[in-house]
Amino acid sequence: MKKTALSLTLLLFTITAFSQTGFGIKAGGMIATKTVGDLDRNLELKKASYLGGVFYSIPFNKRLGLQLELLYANKGISEREQFLIREDLHYLNLPIMLQYAITKRFGVELGPEVGYLLEQKQIFNFGTQPRSPAQKSFDMAINLGVNYALVEKVFLSLRYNFGIYDTIKPFNEFSPDRPPQEDPFTGNRTLQFSVGYHFSQ
Repeated sequence: MKKTALSLTLLLFTITAFSQTGFGIKAGGMIATKTVGDLDRNLELKKASYLGGVFYSIPFNKRLGLQLELLYANKGISEREQFLIREDLHYLNLPIMLQYAITKRFGVELGPEVGYLLEQKQIFNFGTQPRSPAQKSFDMAINLGVNYALVEKVFLSLRYNFGIYDTIKPFNEFSPDRPPQEDPFTGNRTLQFSVGYHFSQ
């Protein structure tokens, strides 16, 4: 509850601070999954989920600009065939996107994203488990996407979010006898589709 209140406070502060030129809101859906080790097995465990938040655009010229975002995103996986039914990873993310307008309506974007884990929930067929001690709070990713302006203040965005940070602590922190090199890389991945609205342009 305290973490949820903190997240709402941050969002409200951002809305107040950036309620001038370039401020807007966005929300949408996404397909979330994760990669584990070299096999990428968990890429098959896709979960339909959602995201939303606020952004602030800083234009450099008619074509090039920077967009700062503060987004909530529910990442994780969905199994449904084994003991694990669903994993919810509630993140507060800060994407920093460099945007380039190819035409008046169509543009591309690229940039890093850092995230903080607010809550983890693992839902099994025998009950719900609290946050795992192996789960790290920090996350980092690279975003690549495109956007399209429907009308003057409304736009669509399609973005691929590729996790580059290992979100699980080394096994030898919990099993000292296990060699560190056996730790597989575990990272989040999402395909995001959202609708945005500029309050001022």
